[in-house]
Amino acid sequence: MFTRLFANLFKNVIHLRINVPLSPKVTSQVLKQVSKFHIYKPKAIALSVDSLGQSLVQGEIIAKAISNKAKELQCPYYTFAENLALGSGYLLLASGNKVHVGPHSLIGGVSSSYMGIGLVKALKQWKIKNTTIATNEIHINPLEEVRPVDEKWIKDMLTSQNEALKCAIKIYRKQALESELVNKGDVFIGNKACEQGLADGVNDFYSVISSEFPNARVVNIPFDDNKGGVFGAEIMDELMGGEISREVLDEITGFSSDDLALQLRAKVNF
Repeated sequence: MFTRLFANLFKNVIHLRINVPLSPKVTSQVLKQVSKFHIYKPKAIALSVDSLGQSLVQGEIIAKAISNKAKELQCPYYTFAENLALGSGYLLLASGNKVHVGPHSLIGGVSSSYMGIGLVKALKQWKIKNTTIATNEIHINPLEEVRPVDEKWIKDMLTSQNEALKCAIKIYRKQALESELVNKGDVFIGNKACEQGLADGVNDFYSVISSEFPNARVVNIPFDDNKGGVFGAEIMDELMGGEISREVLDEITGFSSDDLALQLRAKVNF
């Protein structure tokens, strides 16, 4: 059974926005949303990034999930940088078929770093004696001075992490790492990022979509780090008085809050 809603599934551009540090919780929410993209039969998938990254592992999972879903649905996948896309956040940006940045977006930061707080002097001042006993050699201990062997161990770990980040980026955008400055971990703004191969052009989501898909309906998926994306309210008008299959309704309410799902089901006749 078809309705105006079901027909409009062929005219959609899905827009997901990630503006938080990457974590397992974020990945879980994103994967749940991505798994339901097919019900909209999108003309394109777009990802807006505003993130410092944080977890490379989670960045790889999200990038692969969205990229693979776009291939599965045979639609282009565009990415857009907002304020910043650094480290693993840039990995998400690089995963698009076309990469866009804003004129003032901070892009790059392909590097790894460690920052710690040393409490050695404070312990001495307070006359507190620290005793650390472990079966392994501890290299990061804020209660003890950093030894040369510790510094070497930390740098080796950071180097390995940085190489892993570069390898992940190369899967999607090899040219981004042809620049010596990018490899050094520098950060670039707007056009400068494009000149370094980090992006294809300076543009924003709505300008690109209105130009390339003028008749498409944008399905925004707001990302809430505390609750998750909900956009069922956008289609309430479409469902009013319509008749759709129970299977399609189940897919749609999967995006919705419990309260909204009840409202949707109360409005639909089978």
